[in-house]
Amino acid sequence: MKNLKPYKECSSVFLDDVLKAKNISKKDPEYKKRVEILKPSVKKEYLTFETEHTANNLASLTTAGYVGQDKIDLLKLYKYDNSVIQKLNEEVTTLEGNRLINTCQNCTINEINSLDHIVPKDEFPEFAVNPRNLFPSCSKCNGHKSYVWRENKRSVFLNLYLDNLPEEQYLFCSPKFDADKITLRFTVENRFGIEQNLFGLIENHYKRLHLPKRFRKNSHDTIYELSKEINKYKDKISKDELIKTIKEDIVEEKKYYGFNYWKAIIKETLIDDKTYLTLMFN
Repeated sequence: MKNLKPYKECSSVFLDDVLKAKNISKKDPEYKKRVEILKPSVKKEYLTFETEHTANNLASLTTAGYVGQDKIDLLKLYKYDNSVIQKLNEEVTTLEGNRLINTCQNCTINEINSLDHIVPKDEFPEFAVNPRNLFPSCSKCNGHKSYVWRENKRSVFLNLYLDNLPEEQYLFCSPKFDADKITLRFTVENRFGIEQNLFGLIENHYKRLHLPKRFRKNSHDTIYELSKEINKYKDKISKDELIKTIKEDIVEEKKYYGFNYWKAIIKETLIDDKTYLTLMFN
């Protein structure tokens, strides 16, 4: 996982731009006029959102209470393929060195194909297109999140715009060997003194998105790639040199994809495992 940088410009202007980009429908030619009437009140709510976002306290928000046609109209503002929203998606997923990241950072498994509403749009239609409320995601994570996003006025998922990920390891895996078959079990553990509130949020995020189970299901390709690399080079360079090279690659992978990137954790675990090394080098 990597933290992404939230939208830097004015959220109210972004709202204006989204509405401008909406096509006028022959079935509902008055749509834009109705939303224009709503805009002043919505922009006031944006100021509240901005305050709580800055304080990383979005879970304390209370809904403005839009219902009926007003709610329908505000929800209609959001469309994933809206040109303004797609531009936002590209902007926040562009990292240092102009590197575009297209993997969902909520899970680091699937490609981005949706935007997660950090504060659910059905409960808060006023924030349906607030750019700081839209986080690039995959539909799988979006589906797991559903409408549950806070408990006792505390978030239950990481907000990767705001919650700075620790550099300490918290994701671990343990291998089980059955003949030539390797299965992995993933756990989230606080072995290195991560601040307790942050660790609790990490633990909740991984549990509610079923990430340990999803990592296990998707682990076979990574195991195969590591074994393939070892088999390719083990007769060309020494065992110690090959292990050193793989570990150097793991360090770079963690820098690139995040310190607790699950594929790097798999490789690191296996390359330090005596049973695995015996299996591969004997």
